[in-house]
Amino acid sequence: MSITLEKDQTLLCDGDSLTNFRGGAGYSNWPYMRLNNWDRNWGDIVAENIFAWFPHLNITMRNVAVGGSTSVDVLNRFDEFVAPHKPDYVFMTIGANDANKGLSEDETREALSEYCKKLNDVSGGQLCILGNFQVCPNAIESRIEREGRLQARAAVVKEIVEKNNGVYLNIGDGMKQNADALAEQYAGHNVYCEGDSHFSHLGNMVIAGELMRALGLLH
Repeated sequence: MSITLEKDQTLLCDGDSLTNFRGGAGYSNWPYMRLNNWDRNWGDIVAENIFAWFPHLNITMRNVAVGGSTSVDVLNRFDEFVAPHKPDYVFMTIGANDANKGLSEDETREALSEYCKKLNDVSGGQLCILGNFQVCPNAIESRIEREGRLQARAAVVKEIVEKNNGVYLNIGDGMKQNADALAEQYAGHNVYCEGDSHFSHLGNMVIAGELMRALGLLH
């Protein structure tokens, strides 16, 4: 499904560390993060490209995601982090920490349903989930082992966002195709951070491109 942007809209990124690897202020200022481009993410890349290539749209884009977040966490900080911006769209990765931290599927359903309701009430906005992420070349063993659990929770997230007038964006298929092609060129082309399951700068570039396609900005 594609989204058509209109002039003067506000876009918000929310969710977990796949949306914003940065943590608190001290962690964000860790020089190693900057040296590895870990202080940048797909939201930053999309915001910069829209600013530079589509200035006539006058889009405002913010990122309020926090690493380690669950669906309950994003709901709990909605009033402080999201509501003041009155976003037209919120782009989110969520669910992995729900599964990893033992939240039940019902807790995920309840939190995301309430998030969608609050978003609609405050601005008529829609929640857009970036989903269907798959195991790509160079994935670490622990990421591969978690695949079944992560996919099960991702299915719950998809179900809820679609039931609540949200948008599910299949970013994963395009990312997997690009990751496979890049690895075929050279085995060192890694969409993950070395020894980690978070996305590298290359991975975030690929995701940014897929999101810009979904926004109708790339063809």
